[in-house]
Amino acid sequence: SMEPKQPKGEMTSSEEPQAEADAGKPIMGAGVVKEVKAADHKLNIRHEPIAALNWPSMTMDFDVNPDVSLEDIHPGDKIHFSLVKSGGSRYVINMIHNMGGGEESNND
Repeated sequence: SMEPKQPKGEMTSSEEPQAEADAGKPIMGAGVVKEVKAADHKLNIRHEPIAALNWPSMTMDFDVNPDVSLEDIHPGDKIHFSLVKSGGSRYVINMIHNMGGGEESNND
């Protein structure tokens, strides 16, 4: 009698471990806040390269989840943040760890 075949999709671990492992996982990034767009709940960030997305370093707007406060975030602050995919290829910030203003940080 034939062995039942594994359904395709459960066997992708060997083919593309990266894509499988990263699906739905937060993606970590770091950068410097250039502008806080409180009305739109967005941040303009000059971020470092984000390897998980093959993104080079660049300055761009990010949407921020409504439950993440922007109150204590100011231009020049260094932040660590995590991104989650939000429909299509959009990424939304769902966590911010504020490292504070540029002059205080000397760990470049």
